[in-house]
Amino acid sequence: MSILTPTHTKVKTERRFHFDAAFFEQLFVLLTLVGIVAGVILGRLNVDPRLLLAVNVATYFVGGFYAVRSIIAALRERTIEVDLLMVLAALGAAYLDAWTEGAILLFLFSLSNVLQSYALDRTRNAIAALLELRPDSVTVRRNDELQEVALEAIVVGDRVVLRPGDRVPFDGIIVQGRGNFDEAAITGEAMPVQKGVGSPVLAGTLNQSGALDMQVTKSAEESTLARIIGMVSDAQARKANTQSFLDRAEQWYAMGVIGAVALFILLMPSLFGVDFSDNFYRGMVLLTVASPCALVISVPAALLSAIANGARHGILFKGGAHLEALSSVKVVAFDKTGTLTYGRPEVADVLPQPGVTSDELLATVARAELQSEHPLAQALVAYCATQGHTPSEPERFQAVTGMGVQAHWDGTETL
Repeated sequence: MSILTPTHTKVKTERRFHFDAAFFEQLFVLLTLVGIVAGVILGRLNVDPRLLLAVNVATYFVGGFYAVRSIIAALRERTIEVDLLMVLAALGAAYLDAWTEGAILLFLFSLSNVLQSYALDRTRNAIAALLELRPDSVTVRRNDELQEVALEAIVVGDRVVLRPGDRVPFDGIIVQGRGNFDEAAITGEAMPVQKGVGSPVLAGTLNQSGALDMQVTKSAEESTLARIIGMVSDAQARKANTQSFLDRAEQWYAMGVIGAVALFILLMPSLFGVDFSDNFYRGMVLLTVASPCALVISVPAALLSAIANGARHGILFKGGAHLEALSSVKVVAFDKTGTLTYGRPEVADVLPQPGVTSDELLATVARAELQSEHPLAQALVAYCATQGHTPSEPERFQAVTGMGVQAHWDGTETL
């Protein structure tokens, strides 16, 4: 049974698709700007009107391509989006022979969509960053031989060898050896956790010290890391109350604006004798100003960016509704080390026994702990270095499980 997670392939495929779509959308925005500049220059050079018309039509095509495609898709679902307001305003400008103004409107609208897509793509990268917590291949012990195996070939029950610095590829249990594991990316625990035979290990955690063997107990799609990735994906898809309200009100608002502008254009000339062309131009201005694109875009972009930023820093929001609810929170209680602290051990004070000076104690500790991989030992050595104690390596060193370290130098033994 292969246990390669399908999520891995899916997300990579989606990232490639979004990259291609974003590239062409950005290209069309650039071509729209080029078309605007070309249209202005050709207009001042008094070239053949047919050439100028062709340039303007091409500019409209690249500038409004994605907007029109979105509008058509919405109309097929019998809904109206605010994108329609901008496109109608641009077409109205073309009717008034104000091609440049309409093209600028399409350019700004397309540019805003590109910036929105860029922001949303950055949030999707949070899921890809979680996937990168898994290695591409692992070392497996089979028939007393070590083999480098791709993740696709790993099956439940395989015995995986973990060296210092390796990330755990799947959930499992330790069957040989001991080590300290950094679980901050999965559990939020800032301090490394020491584990030995029989201890469970989680996919995505980091083995900081010790060579050991683990047995795979869960498939990739059943691992803790896969569940976290799924929760992040679901959280990004879940809409907040404000966003849901805006989505419901969007088509009614768009229909109301279109109806009001149509009445304004048709009734003002007949009732008050206003020139139709001037009034039509004012109607297009009203259509443009009434478009709430920035408001509609701002809510999902802000929420998705916040969810992704939280995921990158180890904070998982279950959805936009929960994030939005934070605005009403008055008091927050924190009870976990590493949330408001640095999450790493530091020496607070030195209290030597009578008859031993601080310098003597620090010199001994620095030399004894120099080769240790334990987080507390590294903190001690770092502190000793700040106090001017940079020792040479001991002649012999041994880590004693459950006790500490044993070091020998100059005929002296320190435990």
